[in-house]
Amino acid sequence: MRIAVVGAGAMGALFGARFAEAGADVVLFDRDAAHIAAIAADGLALSDPDGTERRHDLAASTDPAVIGTADLALVMVDGNATKAVADMLAGTLAPEAFVLTLQNGIGNVEALGAALGPERVMAGSTYNSGARLGPGRVAHTNLGETTIGETDGRMSPRLQAIAALFAAAGLPVTPPPAGLPDTSMRCIGW
Repeated sequence: MRIAVVGAGAMGALFGARFAEAGADVVLFDRDAAHIAAIAADGLALSDPDGTERRHDLAASTDPAVIGTADLALVMVDGNATKAVADMLAGTLAPEAFVLTLQNGIGNVEALGAALGPERVMAGSTYNSGARLGPGRVAHTNLGETTIGETDGRMSPRLQAIAALFAAAGLPVTPPPAGLPDTSMRCIGW
């Protein structure tokens, strides 16, 4: 699966690095040229909650054209930028690709759905946290549960695939991938 992380600040970069560790083909997109240049030149330095630091060689760009090759766009921008990003995705994201947002705030799912169609949007929330330490350097400050789901509440193959990716990346997720017991409430009604 090719994933474009749209908004590669602390949270986007840490998810991108963890997904790459799990075998996903990841490209980071951000408008912060210094941050992207540092990642492109030296890789992304990610510090785990236990303080262990690893470097990840990830594709990184300020050119939105890189998003067009993705199967999934993980949207991690500030809520104030969601409308502009939604419009950009409508012009660059392949028709069969979809979006997952883990953004804070309200109205993000609706803005993405208005631009792309609600059937192309998945949403969630996370108790992971991160901090940007400088260009090309982020810290994963808390490892926590992430809840994801289809906006209509149904279980889908793509939801199972994304849940499996989170699990493979060592990121606790609800719903769990197929074959694992679901011990939590199902994500519905976004």
